[in-house]
Amino acid sequence: MSSDVIIDDYQGDIMHDEPVQIPMYVESSRNASAGAREHHSALAQSAYKDLCFSCRIGDYDTAESIITSTPDLDINMVDEWNYTPLILASLCGHKNVVQMLLSRGAVCDRDTLQGARCIYGALNDEIRDILISFDISKKDAVQPFASHLISLLNPLNELRFNDIVLSSDTEYYLNRFVLALRNGLFRKHLAKDGKWATITKIAALKSFSSPIIKCIVDYIYVKTDTLPLNNSQIQKELFEACDEFQLDELKSSMETVLSEPDRRLQAKARHQMEYNIVKTAQEDLERFVDEVLLKSKLEVPFDVKSDTDFDEFEPSRFITDDMKRQVLDSESFADILLAVIDTDSMRVIFYPVHKAIVARSEYFETMFKSDLFASTVPDPPTIARGDTQIIKRHELLPEHIPVVRMFMSTLGQEVADIVISHLYRDYVHSIPPELTVDVLYAADELYLDRLKRMCAVNMTSRFAQFSWEEYVSCESIYGVDIYDFMRIAWATRCDRIEHHISQMLAHNLGSIVSDEGEKEKLIELIKESAHRIKEREDVDTIELVDDIRYYITKKYGGNPDWQVMDPVERDNEIIDSLLTYIGLDA
Repeated sequence: MSSDVIIDDYQGDIMHDEPVQIPMYVESSRNASAGAREHHSALAQSAYKDLCFSCRIGDYDTAESIITSTPDLDINMVDEWNYTPLILASLCGHKNVVQMLLSRGAVCDRDTLQGARCIYGALNDEIRDILISFDISKKDAVQPFASHLISLLNPLNELRFNDIVLSSDTEYYLNRFVLALRNGLFRKHLAKDGKWATITKIAALKSFSSPIIKCIVDYIYVKTDTLPLNNSQIQKELFEACDEFQLDELKSSMETVLSEPDRRLQAKARHQMEYNIVKTAQEDLERFVDEVLLKSKLEVPFDVKSDTDFDEFEPSRFITDDMKRQVLDSESFADILLAVIDTDSMRVIFYPVHKAIVARSEYFETMFKSDLFASTVPDPPTIARGDTQIIKRHELLPEHIPVVRMFMSTLGQEVADIVISHLYRDYVHSIPPELTVDVLYAADELYLDRLKRMCAVNMTSRFAQFSWEEYVSCESIYGVDIYDFMRIAWATRCDRIEHHISQMLAHNLGSIVSDEGEKEKLIELIKESAHRIKEREDVDTIELVDDIRYYITKKYGGNPDWQVMDPVERDNEIIDSLLTYIGLDA
């Protein structure tokens, strides 16, 4: 579906027929927004239009995927008619989309025209209450990327894997890789030849107070609610610390907020500051992944017999202690190797990564908490700080670096690159169509629901018209036909794809039964759907058939011009004849 069509679709539904007198200050805002749009990248403009449409129709998954996969997208920009995505979601009554937009940084300030339109134009009281109670000065603490980094400061988190202590009046238990990727000064001192390379406990560079060190640590881990915006004495000391620690962004951001003349403008500036800090952290992670992690992966060729069972393949026998020492000496500060069997290149690929990050996957989180995993890896050298064990990284030996298969299947390194990128920065720039199925399987195996949704949106947005041309093009684009895609949706429990394919079947039912080959494929799929119900009774329905019938009704929507036999009845008779042929009743 093109962006132009999308915009045309919602113009008529939202705009009033009669001209509206626009106050001068609104016109000024519109002109300023138009200027911003001109500077937006073409990709972001297209994504913004698609986002507006998704917010209007309540398509949560697509809206979230667009925001996640378009890092330079400004979700607070207004369109040609002065609507923001949040206003559209509010006016059209999509509570879950409203909540998602707020969590992703959408601004709702009742003291502004846009905020008032959003709040008082809400379709129902529930959405209005959500908007009124939302504190715009709060950082997006529920955004998965930010919340996971923040969780590495939580002493109740069992999987922090701290390997350095920053000491002032208080001790802060931190991660070398986070400090290094977020700050150039830390990166320099923590490097192999740096002055902190063999030190586990470091003192602050100067005698800064504990609140100042806490502000710096929180900034590095994108937790910004402790910034002293109302204490001039602490601000002065913090600015000195910013100069010492080379935190130019933090200093300039705070100066921008403090320069605003009133509380309302300060609140908006603070929100923008918090958004910028999270965005900068994502960019830091992106550079770290692209320039350090992916370039540090180790590749070892292997030669196997044609009857090799890759399920029993043990990649750890292909890596040497010298290779592990190379990982320990690198600037990645990795503490685990994820192994991928790439049958295309006949190589085992080892990714040096961090348990603290890959634990975002429920699969790895469960693994790291298990006694079985603990029993396979020797305990690393540590220093105790209460209940917290701080790893002494400079004393780690090769045997302290575990090797774990990323996938039990033979998904290749292209898929692994995408998964690693998602784990570290919470989005991927794009998923190539030919890799969509493999990435979907990987996301399902590792319990990465957000990545699964991205794959689903990748597929469903490409086939948005439900046309016969889209139907027959599926195999050439994704490597599997519509029927196999449905089987994949069943296997990966991906409801969005399952319902989308059911809708495609409903829209193309006549063409399918006119082609003997397609008809047989549909019959076989219906049989498989019936057999998915264990101990099926004659009175049990068939999920696929029920979905197709539903989308048949939805497709025609009660046209008053029908005569004699309406299209719904006709298509349902086609379904009935197929069921009779199979010998099923549903």
